[in-house]
Amino acid sequence: MAAATGLGVCAATAAMLVQCEPNMSQYNRYMARFEARQGGTTYGFDRLRSGNNDPSEEDIAKHMAEKAKEAQQMSKHTTTSTPVGEQDCDIEMVFLKFCKTLSPTSANSYINRVKAYKIFCLAKKMDMYDTASAFAYIVDLRETSLWKATTLWCEQAKLGAWFVHVQKIKLLDREPGLTACIKQWQKTEEIKKAETLSKEDFESFLGDAPNDAHCLLIKCIAIISVFGLQRRCETTATMFEDVEDKTDCFLITMHRRKGTGNKKDTSFAITDKYCMGVLRKYISCFAPDDRVGRFFRFLLHNHVTGVIKGTKNVCGVNTIGANMMKIATYLGKKNPKKNTSHGARR
Repeated sequence: MAAATGLGVCAATAAMLVQCEPNMSQYNRYMARFEARQGGTTYGFDRLRSGNNDPSEEDIAKHMAEKAKEAQQMSKHTTTSTPVGEQDCDIEMVFLKFCKTLSPTSANSYINRVKAYKIFCLAKKMDMYDTASAFAYIVDLRETSLWKATTLWCEQAKLGAWFVHVQKIKLLDREPGLTACIKQWQKTEEIKKAETLSKEDFESFLGDAPNDAHCLLIKCIAIISVFGLQRRCETTATMFEDVEDKTDCFLITMHRRKGTGNKKDTSFAITDKYCMGVLRKYISCFAPDDRVGRFFRFLLHNHVTGVIKGTKNVCGVNTIGANMMKIATYLGKKNPKKNTSHGARR
């Protein structure tokens, strides 16, 4: 029954799975994917065969529609309406040990995804340790929650990590059809890609924009994020202690927010003379005693005296993230909102 329930979710993607193994016959492709691991049931495909001939596409399509309808009705009876308790979806210690190597945000994301997957399996009475159930869960996210293919790549990676550490198996190796499905979904979606500023655009803004309180802060954020290829959270976390003026260059220490391993902190140098002058002008806006804590803070411009003073109001991640859009707006780009913080990394 558990296997039949999983079939109901996967049957909707049968047409996509045909493309997975082009060298197999139509009949064998369906048989290979939907043959149950426990018991070896073929879900009635054998009755479609006449002698040694494969069934026609019309016969297979009709049969798949019947099985999908049957599995959907069965799913209604196997789904429980009572909430699943936390004790039913405990996370294995070996997986929690792996999550400790990640950042807190990433660790919570991995754990929450595995919990949601286990709740799904318990509600559908499916074997959570079977990779076919994970396939069904990904398809369910697509069909019921309308998740994008790019998001589903991330989610299958989280489930894949759980299978690797708990079951010692690779999800995509066991379920090659999952890769084909997500790739097929990706083809039907409009790809949203952040626009980037060219080197000439970047240099034009640095040279033409005034060094007032507004543009000086934008310049400093852009210089450090572009030279360090930083994410917006990494730029936001920059401290005064991380920025060292070595006279002939600026040495910036960066705290990586993604990836595993012992080397989380990296450093890079800014040697461009003009960029170094911009950074020195920004730092001079703060009194020596105030040069501690977060590096990026808002500036105030006294239009009477012309003096720019630094404040204690720090720039948040959303302010840092909108920096490329502000530069594109200043340059008069057609769609400045398409210039996101990811443009600093491309």
